[in-house]
Amino acid sequence: MTSTERTTLLRVAGQSSYHDCNKKTFRRLSLQLLRSIVKHLDLPAKTVTVRFHSGGIACSGDAILHHVDVYLYINGDSCIGGQLRILGRTCKDQNDHTGGRNQWFLLESGTERDLARLMEWVAGLRKESQKLKEIPDGKAA
Repeated sequence: MTSTERTTLLRVAGQSSYHDCNKKTFRRLSLQLLRSIVKHLDLPAKTVTVRFHSGGIACSGDAILHHVDVYLYINGDSCIGGQLRILGRTCKDQNDHTGGRNQWFLLESGTERDLARLMEWVAGLRKESQKLKEIPDGKAA
């Protein structure tokens, strides 16, 4: 994903409701961002699902990455001042739809530095999830 594409994602994210062209662009670029996370973290295909729920005309839609360790959720309607908030949480497996506590990452720009910060954050969530799985009841001490 290029810097220009990331910048475009930030631009259209908060402007996708009632705007079909922006919504299609948001869908394409948000899924592309999630797939770049899958590729960067070398997540096996059998352990991850990347999908998009379009919703109705009044919303941007939801891009979701559900891995056996992490759940990521991007909704353009949560874009504040050109900054995209990405929800992430730990999970036990792909059937875990509640997971751990919600955590937020603020994608502030389309720079490589911001993308590297995002990758580090997701890798940290994954490590946290794996540590929780080592605890018998799955809860932090």
